Amino acid sequence: MAEVVQYHLEELLDVFVSFREVKLFSAVEVKKIVNDIRSFEYKIQKPSKTKHDYLKYIQYVQTLLDLMKKRKVKCINMLKYKEIEIRLINLVKKLFRKVVYSNQHDLVLWYTWINFCRKMGHREDTSKVYVRMLQVHPDKEEVWIAAAKYQFEEMRMPTVARNLLQTSLQDNPDSIKLWEEYFRFELLHSDMVRKRQEILGQDLDSEEYQNISKVNFTLDESDAVVSGKIAVIVFKNAVPVLSKKLATVKGFLGILDKFKPGLRTPVKVEMIKILEENFPDTEELYDIKAHCVMDQYYACRYKNLSEDDLESFAPEEKRIELAVNIYRMGIDKVPTVKMWNLFISFNLRLLSKSADGEDQEKLLDNLLLIFDECWRSGLMSRHAFLDSLYEGYFQGGCKHLFPLAFKSIDYKIDQDEDEMEEKIEQSGLIIRNMKKKTIDDVWNLFIEWSSKHLHPTEVIKRIEKYFSELLGGGSCLVTQRKISSLLKPELLRKSIELKKNGLELARNYYDKYKHHPPAVASFFNEMIQIERNQNPIDYKRIVNIYEDLISYFGENDHQIWLDYCKFTLENKKPTTVGTIHNRACKTLIASEVSRFVSSYCLLQNEKL
Repeated sequence: MAEVVQYHLEELLDVFVSFREVKLFSAVEVKKIVNDIRSFEYKIQKPSKTKHDYLKYIQYVQTLLDLMKKRKVKCINMLKYKEIEIRLINLVKKLFRKVVYSNQHDLVLWYTWINFCRKMGHREDTSKVYVRMLQVHPDKEEVWIAAAKYQFEEMRMPTVARNLLQTSLQDNPDSIKLWEEYFRFELLHSDMVRKRQEILGQDLDSEEYQNISKVNFTLDESDAVVSGKIAVIVFKNAVPVLSKKLATVKGFLGILDKFKPGLRTPVKVEMIKILEENFPDTEELYDIKAHCVMDQYYACRYKNLSEDDLESFAPEEKRIELAVNIYRMGIDKVPTVKMWNLFISFNLRLLSKSADGEDQEKLLDNLLLIFDECWRSGLMSRHAFLDSLYEGYFQGGCKHLFPLAFKSIDYKIDQDEDEMEEKIEQSGLIIRNMKKKTIDDVWNLFIEWSSKHLHPTEVIKRIEKYFSELLGGGSCLVTQRKISSLLKPELLRKSIELKKNGLELARNYYDKYKHHPPAVASFFNEMIQIERNQNPIDYKRIVNIYEDLISYFGENDHQIWLDYCKFTLENKKPTTVGTIHNRACKTLIASEVSRFVSSYCLLQNEKL
């Protein structure tokens, strides 16, 4: 081992000598550098070496390189400086090669090696590392994507990037992510060529370029790259993979929507044609077409209008109307639960994005009509009603506007041969007679329904989930307080319903949420009632709950103090009652003190 270490140090001897000659480091510093490198060499030569030994060595040499750059101005021989820098960079590459080849499964090591090469500006070495990495990890999508991105964005070699993506799809033909990246690449390439031609076509005012400015540069839409036809071919080739899950087409459309209308619109038209040929009369097709017509430029092409008529689709209402018509066509041709679900989800998204006012009221009224139609068609699914309604609405920010008064709506499971869907059975008011009321009605309905049809454990999970999402959604304090007053006590009630560890669970939830803003008195009162129902009661625990309640509401509510006194008297603690009375008179506001004193006197008379 010592001979190998000494040999490696002798290989770097001219570097150590040059450190002093070019005055980058002093004699003391050079001696320390030699000792440090010797120590690192011993560590990587031992049989039980790890990748961390190599990484520490690499980090040390990189620190030397950074220090050399800072002291570059002191260097008296730049030629020697370059030679030293090259030798140290080669040392780092050598160390990376050893550690990576012995830990080829570690992607982080590969990327660290690549980042070093890129930092040093060694593009050829970076490409070689990517090639070797792809040979070892041909099944890693992110590696193919990173390599193609490097070739396209930094090396400016779109042909190489295209070849890499095509090879990746040969090895991973079912990867939606790779198909999307290949589609994105072709669009980026088309956009780059279009921008280049547009810049060349601009008139240049400078006399130096006066002759060039007279040249007529125009976009050749017949060119496959400029027009985006290659991207269309990529999408067409991806159709067999997309057929397994047609909803993934929206990922391609999301990529396409980021480009300018000149490229986006014709590609979108061709994509819809391909989908119509391969998936006629499917629910997803109509959903995708409705999604596309929300684009002003595509809506104009969809109606076979010229660009002069583009302004007619500038108002969003026009495009929404067009999308609704497409959904209506889909419902006529494919009257399924899935089709209705997509239509309802579309309207839910519109409502969640809308601002307060008449437009939101109108969208809400339209949605209620759609619910009514869906109900009368017999295709109302539990997913569309419950999950979309409660999660979509409240998460979407319409908590204060979407309050519905539901009465006696039950749910049952209806097993259908085609789809196992849970349908709604109405036993009271029908959906079209729903009236807008307060948010309390919505949550009371949910609590009533879940108590009737779900296990308490499931109810607790749902309530806690919705509670955390609603309070984290940025709603106003008044709305948050209403929600808390409904859901916090319900958590305790559902916990105590559990036969096993119900009381312990309720106490845990109390400890978790007692200081969680906004505080509500009903939460503390519910916990007090639960504790008082136990036999025997835990007096100290109830006292602590009363103290928590007083800390939040003790100044403005005399009834809390009065209940506290009653509880204390019931447990035969007369001396404590006097203390509570004095504290109440000092804590309550003036108007509440008089009420408390009169009520307390009545309480004392009752006891006598």
